[in-house]
Amino acid sequence: MQPIGFTMPTAVPTSLTNWWCNPNTEYGFVGFSYEVTEWLYQSSNALQVRVSRNSELNSWIFETASMGAINDIVDAAWRAGVGVQALIWFGFDGTDEWIGRRDTLFAALHSNPKAKFVTRVLQFGSEPLFDWVLDPPVLIQQVNAAKANLSSLQIPVTVSDMAYSFRDLHADDGGPDVLQAIDMFDAHMLPFFSTQASTGRGSKEDMVQ
Repeated sequence: MQPIGFTMPTAVPTSLTNWWCNPNTEYGFVGFSYEVTEWLYQSSNALQVRVSRNSELNSWIFETASMGAINDIVDAAWRAGVGVQALIWFGFDGTDEWIGRRDTLFAALHSNPKAKFVTRVLQFGSEPLFDWVLDPPVLIQQVNAAKANLSSLQIPVTVSDMAYSFRDLHADDGGPDVLQAIDMFDAHMLPFFSTQASTGRGSKEDMVQ
């Protein structure tokens, strides 16, 4: 995200030039996604502490997002001096509520001048291919539309899913094409569903494959 010891400037910069770490030296994202609605009832100082402890290792999700909620997270991340990953959450019930969450998130990212300086990437997830939420061609359309929407903010777009989903589950109906559309590779590497991964030693082969 940002180099160790990085201190946020006192004023919002005018350019993203040399803002993020060089991708060749940046550590990969390792962590989990959290639903953060309960955080939003805390004071701004308490929210800043929660964000600073959890960001850079976690994504933030809004099941019932509002402009104010997203702005609170962005502002807290700015004060804490950390980056966050924005996730458009599809949920598990097959509804289209994610469309409203997407539009609200896009509007918030454009309206808050700090957003592009703390939002490292926008993700579609979690695991939309594995859950068959959207067919690969439709997901690619969403990725391309998001890239166009966020191009002026220079926020990259990706899909948060398992390597298995891209490579195997959707090998014949567009999974590899999704990889060509995204800006960053964001694969879930921990073999959560593998029967071979009951121990760390047992999961190594699955992860290498």
